[in-house]
Amino acid sequence: MLPDPVSVPSTDLPVRAVLSDDGGRVRLEVTTPGAHIPAAQCERLFDRFYRAPEVRAQGNGYGLGLALARHVARLHGGDMALRQRTHDRAAHARMQRRVVEHQAGRVVLEQR
Repeated sequence: MLPDPVSVPSTDLPVRAVLSDDGGRVRLEVTTPGAHIPAAQCERLFDRFYRAPEVRAQGNGYGLGLALARHVARLHGGDMALRQRTHDRAAHARMQRRVVEHQAGRVVLEQR
């Protein structure tokens, strides 16, 4: 889910990853500054072998990374989504998974 350094736009801001407890779900959110994704493409980027026109022009990647990440998340009972906030120029990828038990820093994930 973390971006490939080659695909990250040049910016002085670092890629940010935050792991949190979201009311019975574990959430990992990765923010990539400078990566603007049009809202219409957020879901399409999960299609196998799809690459946005800008990426195709660069010749980088095969269009499999996000498709595989979502597939693995779903195999483990979670999901993954992309979103673009209107107030910043950063892509936000979020993966969530249900928690069965949470005790003193120990998290047990739901088994499928």
